[in-house]
Amino acid sequence: EKEGFLFTQSHSYLVGILDEDLEYINYEGETPDEKSLLKNMKISLYNNLAACYLKLEEYKNARSASEEALQLDPNQTKAL
Repeated sequence: EKEGFLFTQSHSYLVGILDEDLEYINYEGETPDEKSLLKNMKISLYNNLAACYLKLEEYKNARSASEEALQLDPNQTKAL
């Protein structure tokens, strides 16, 4: 029972961190390299966020995070 609690707590904590990180990356970048880097960071954050939501069995939130990643890059197989 303690392990389940810690599992849920750690994933909930990660969701909070990933949400904060996404809020900080509102900047789109100026150069093509910056834009590409920031886009890839956002995709990675959304994919990780979706994975955490899946572990927490929050399927609606997982789907939303996956859809955000797919909007940035429709070829993102990790988001499927």
